[in-house]
Amino acid sequence: MTLVTQEVSDQIPSYIALAFKKHPAAMAVTDASGTVLAVNQKFTEVTGYREGAIKGQNMNVLKSGRQSKKFYREFWDSIQRQGVWKGQIWNKDSKGREYLEHLCVTELSIAGFKGYMAEFYDSQIEQERDQIARLSSSIFRYNPEGIVVTDSAFRIIEVNTAFTEITGYSEDEVVGRNPNLLSSGMQDDNFYKDMWSEINENHTWSGELWNKKKDNELYFQKATISAIHNDEGFVSNYIGIFSDITEIRNTQRQVEQLAYYDTLTGLPNRSHVKDELSKSLRKAKRCDTQVAVIYADMDGFKQINDQYGHHMGDNFLKAASVRMKECLRVGDTAARLGGDEFIFVINDITSQDDIDCVTARLINAATRKVCIQGHQLQVTLSIGVALFPNDARDPETLVGYADMAMYESKKAGKNRVTNFEADMATKNNEKVSLKNSIENALINNELEIFYQPIVEPANKKVKAIEALVRWDHPANGIIEPAEFLPSIDDISLITQLGEEVLKKVVSDLELWRAKGHVLQANVNIHPKQLMTDQFIEFLKDLLYKSGISSKQLGIEVLETTDLFNASTAITQIDKLRDMGVLVTLDDFGTGTSSLSYIQSMPIDILKVDQFFIRDIVDSPRNVAIAKGIVNMAEYLGIPVVAEGVETKEHFDCVKEIGADYIQGFHIARPMTSTAFIDWLDKKLEEGWLRSGFQPSKELDT
Repeated sequence: MTLVTQEVSDQIPSYIALAFKKHPAAMAVTDASGTVLAVNQKFTEVTGYREGAIKGQNMNVLKSGRQSKKFYREFWDSIQRQGVWKGQIWNKDSKGREYLEHLCVTELSIAGFKGYMAEFYDSQIEQERDQIARLSSSIFRYNPEGIVVTDSAFRIIEVNTAFTEITGYSEDEVVGRNPNLLSSGMQDDNFYKDMWSEINENHTWSGELWNKKKDNELYFQKATISAIHNDEGFVSNYIGIFSDITEIRNTQRQVEQLAYYDTLTGLPNRSHVKDELSKSLRKAKRCDTQVAVIYADMDGFKQINDQYGHHMGDNFLKAASVRMKECLRVGDTAARLGGDEFIFVINDITSQDDIDCVTARLINAATRKVCIQGHQLQVTLSIGVALFPNDARDPETLVGYADMAMYESKKAGKNRVTNFEADMATKNNEKVSLKNSIENALINNELEIFYQPIVEPANKKVKAIEALVRWDHPANGIIEPAEFLPSIDDISLITQLGEEVLKKVVSDLELWRAKGHVLQANVNIHPKQLMTDQFIEFLKDLLYKSGISSKQLGIEVLETTDLFNASTAITQIDKLRDMGVLVTLDDFGTGTSSLSYIQSMPIDILKVDQFFIRDIVDSPRNVAIAKGIVNMAEYLGIPVVAEGVETKEHFDCVKEIGADYIQGFHIARPMTSTAFIDWLDKKLEEGWLRSGFQPSKELDT
């Protein structure tokens, strides 16, 4: 502060002079005439006048001209009478900006010195400051995140409303206490050491931790703790900002559970086991150990679903999953891929004995009976094994190889273990290549239908014809179905092929009808296609659009385990028969049939497999078997077709044992559509077809 005389200046203590200089309000000291003697830092900030520029000037330089003479008369009158004036006044700064200020002018009288002290601040700035302060207070108080402020000794000074809502503690209950009253005990000492180390080094820490509410309920919070430093650089306060993310964490866990775990069994799913297998392989590479991938598929599970319903099947899977998981060691992984397929990742394999031990336990666990709602349910287990690094070095290939080995177990009779061998991959590649070629054959219309007659032996009347697919390969010529059909196990391709054959056969039937030949054609349908939802609708639509009578179309299905054990198959066959379509059970005697199945299966015709006919002339045993089948069918009221009749001797023999119809080379070899009609016309001219065959009328069925 600079006053008029050194005498006066000497009477002002230094700390008062410092207080004047640092005072937050703008201050000025003038003599009795209003000449500026001293100003503080805030004065220069508000007015824009530097101290050296304003000193010696009259305070009138700040006048804005807005106040009237009357205003100033009252202004000075108040000072003369009371020694002070307080109020608002418009002034202007060094750049001419007018501003409204709160002003207090006090008369001074110190050691003979007469003058005035003016103290003022910009009203707008203060209003803004007040507004900011109120806003800051509101933000603090009503912030949805909990906020706690402590002093440097970790004593709580203040908390906001969200803190109270989240923790259950009121402000009065926590002020003066340490925030560790919220500690849950879920984090160890090292966690807090690391946290405070980061705060001390970086002045802030962010993370997630478990804390405890007033009622001892645990909650998971996301928090940020910051150290606040004063002008001297020392910590004055700590501020903690946190939010309760328990619900978010639980939701994330549920999402992760859905994304990485099977909802039925709780086991890891395909995505999760892929990650776990990748980790196992990386560890095995570092430690130079082996990892076994076991691919398991339940044999007979579909029958449980079909016979007892999916609810029972689900309960069975859950029980079996628990048993199989218990067979593994700590660190190994059990996963469900879907349906009745499982994968097991076995680490630290040292010998084949390790694998044999695990697979034996798995088979034992899976094949034990499970009692559900009073029903004793049981399956067997087919297993394939692939080994890292011997068989493959990446997860996808290992799983694929284990899958191939599992299918070898299926083909070998099920309920067994097969280790992957290199030639399996070669065969699989050939199978994939063949599948792709068949798909191209469908696109390029390379499939052709051949027909073979089925006749009555007593009068050689044509009963029907069987449609037999051939592949007219552009490079290899005609390929018999036995060379490519068994390789097709993909239901999509099975369906495409079956529908294409049906379309071609119906097209031929339409063409023949236009020429006066109304015939019945039997088409072989794979049991998997028969049991699809769309098969019946496809067939209805096809017949409707063509105008062909359903009596002109017969369906032949192979005798398989799937067919006899599926209630769906019986339902589908009933629907076919309701449409008027005849159903033939093909290759009878080579599958898993029994008298009870035949009795309950709604079929129209039984076709004896050619295995029993081929040697029937020289084999009394085959004669006895064939005759037994014919007698059984006759008892059940089911006509019998004997296929594989290649010679006159075969013909005479099957005619003698009472077969209703015959089929084979002795009658005719399979022929193209054109060749068959030529053959038919020729036989008609020869009078070979007798007993009322009327080509212009639909055959009786």
